[in-house]
Amino acid sequence: MKRIGDIGRIGSEELERIASDKTVPAPDGLDKKIVRTAKVLELLNGTQTVETPSKRNRRIILFPSAAAAAAVIAVICSLSARVPRDTYDDPAIALASMERTFTYISEKLNYGAGIASSAEPVFQQTINVLK
Repeated sequence: MKRIGDIGRIGSEELERIASDKTVPAPDGLDKKIVRTAKVLELLNGTQTVETPSKRNRRIILFPSAAAAAAVIAVICSLSARVPRDTYDDPAIALASMERTFTYISEKLNYGAGIASSAEPVFQQTINVLK
């Protein structure tokens, strides 16, 4: 391990060689300590500056946000502008279509209920075995 005085006398090439040596492990959390120390030094020297996003960063954030807002507004306007229209002019035809649809749904539900009721004895047998 080098001492601070020794490091001051070492040339830049030697320092780069030591820094690029992967066999020497860096202590855990060293990067956080370096950043914290740099911030403390900035505070002590009075050179700390408030980081503000550059104009480019603002544009990078602003344009997608504006595009998303415009898309949301367009969707809301298109949904609210729609007027529901009647699909059937004759109420009797509409009623017949609705009954046909509900009959279809009822048949599918009855089929599913039949499958579930046929599985009930298997569940009961499993419960009895576990008890």
